[in-house]
Amino acid sequence: MSKTFLFYDLETSGLDKAFDQVMQFAAIRTDASLNELERYEYPVAITKDIIPSARAMITHGQPLLTEGPGESEVIPKIRHLLCQPYTWHGGFNTLSFDDEFLRYSFYRQLLDPYRHQYADHCNRFDVLPMVVMYHAFAPDVMHWPMIDNVVSYKLEHLNAENKWVSGQAHDAMVDVSATIAVAKALLQQQ
Repeated sequence: MSKTFLFYDLETSGLDKAFDQVMQFAAIRTDASLNELERYEYPVAITKDIIPSARAMITHGQPLLTEGPGESEVIPKIRHLLCQPYTWHGGFNTLSFDDEFLRYSFYRQLLDPYRHQYADHCNRFDVLPMVVMYHAFAPDVMHWPMIDNVVSYKLEHLNAENKWVSGQAHDAMVDVSATIAVAKALLQQQ
């Protein structure tokens, strides 16, 4: 069985992994050359006991769904995608936020919160540290956005500066597509 990469992103009701929830999940599965194989997009209805953060709602601009599939239906689907054998999963800043957020979500659904990280030849990755490394050692790989005379490593700034993907930043599928564009730029200069 060959390795695939599952690039994913979450939009959430806030930053507190213990008390907030996933509101939108998007992922694109690629082969080792980053050619798209499949797409997944799951909106998640808000649980009745969650009060979304105003800052989160302003940042991602996602509608607050009160009907449709909730966490109990969507989280097992997400875990299934991440746990497919030989899947390397990650995205942009996933190790610091998304991955930990999902572990709490899996735990709330009584699912093993760590299996996706090690079982069946699965593994994790994060593009953000690679971007920082390329900026230091191979700066010609892309255009670097300057915000207040400082290089910005934010995905939305990198995407806008390099004009890779159109669409609203902080829409999960737009961010996944932009992350793959960043990865392809890095892959061109090894």
